[in-house]
Amino acid sequence: MLYATGQRERYSSFFYVTCSALLLFFALDQPYYFFWLSFLYLVPLFYCAQKDSNVSFAAGFLWGVVFFSLHLNGVTTLIIHECFGWFRFVFPFLLVFYCALHTGAWFWLASKTKKLFGWIFFTWIFIIWMPRGFLWASGKYIGYPLSFPLLPLIEHPNFLWLSKYVPLELLALCLVCFSMSVVFFFVKKEKKNLLFACFFLVPFLLGFCVVEEQRPIPQFFKTFGYIKPPIYKKNAHPLDVAQEIYYRMAKLQKKYPKIRYIVMPELSCRFALNQHQNIIDLWTANALHDDVGLVIGACQAKGCNTYNSLYFIKQGRVQSVHNKSLLMPFAEYVPTFYKKFTCCQTVFLSGNSGFTPGKSQKKFYFDEGFYCVNSICAETIFRKNCFAIKKSDNDFFLSSFHDALFTSHLAHLLHLWAKLEGFRQNKFSLFVGYSFACATKPTGETFKCLTISE
Repeated sequence: MLYATGQRERYSSFFYVTCSALLLFFALDQPYYFFWLSFLYLVPLFYCAQKDSNVSFAAGFLWGVVFFSLHLNGVTTLIIHECFGWFRFVFPFLLVFYCALHTGAWFWLASKTKKLFGWIFFTWIFIIWMPRGFLWASGKYIGYPLSFPLLPLIEHPNFLWLSKYVPLELLALCLVCFSMSVVFFFVKKEKKNLLFACFFLVPFLLGFCVVEEQRPIPQFFKTFGYIKPPIYKKNAHPLDVAQEIYYRMAKLQKKYPKIRYIVMPELSCRFALNQHQNIIDLWTANALHDDVGLVIGACQAKGCNTYNSLYFIKQGRVQSVHNKSLLMPFAEYVPTFYKKFTCCQTVFLSGNSGFTPGKSQKKFYFDEGFYCVNSICAETIFRKNCFAIKKSDNDFFLSSFHDALFTSHLAHLLHLWAKLEGFRQNKFSLFVGYSFACATKPTGETFKCLTISE
């Protein structure tokens, strides 16, 4: 009888834990509609924790398996389709297992305190650990911010208005305390816990009560046009790629004659553009006239090194180049420790050396006095701050992504993270991906760049 009762309690615990993982998944998968689940996903977990003190590592491991199997489905599918060798079928399981170990440790540490305060503390620690150090096994102190539970709220920026003045970590703590207060209210039926819940919800509602001065969109941002990179084979001749880009630039300018800057995302050209001045001359003579500038992602070759770069081209020459300094582990390089295993080099880079990281951050300066802090994919995800110091209102943040291989919901989360960074620092931000390019005002409002249909 006792055994049967214990089994029912265990299955009940697993049910609540699974519900918690699914709620966070849906919040991140469809953030525009299900952002509100960010406030609720911890409620089933905390209810289970106060009901069953034995919720520990196994339940946490299950939480991680459920959440990351769904959330990282696009990544695991990408590994199987794009990588090489038999080990590519094993690595997705290892990735989910690695993530689930972290959630198992979270549950285990929280349960060891034997008090619900422990759940508040270690849940908060886990939330802020995710975007800061979750990927420590890659050999660098980097995190994974695309599962940050506050991220869906930037779809409706008023919820995160206070993040301009207080750290996101503090808002994350309010989120955790709100969930625990809701659980206490339903379990203990005490009105004071409802008051506590309202108190911890207030920081997210302040933005709806504050009337901010509306900053008009500078005419500068209305002069940007966007071109989607052409699809071509890996061995395509550089001139063939350049001609297709030229055709698209000419078509864009014909439709929007007032365009002064054209933007294209990371690795729009997979060849070393600095070794093809003839291509720059082709673009300048036929499309980049009248002082039209081009910001384009391409490779740069220097000696034996190849860089993943962002070029600013104007008046027939390369004005500036930003070399990506923070590379994506396993996608652009194999961490030192894993080079000991030949299967890793074969699976992820197929024997190639990958890219060399750049040494310093390069800013692009524009004629109107505007300048931008550049960020290429992983630099946006892993960098802690975009602007180290406050500059003029003309500063903006430009982030370029190769998101074509990602699932649509992960690609959208990349955009939300870039949007959140610009919003927190009260700056305009320009996002450039493979599907669209858009600018975001400091208030969080987004407007797409001018473009053409293919």
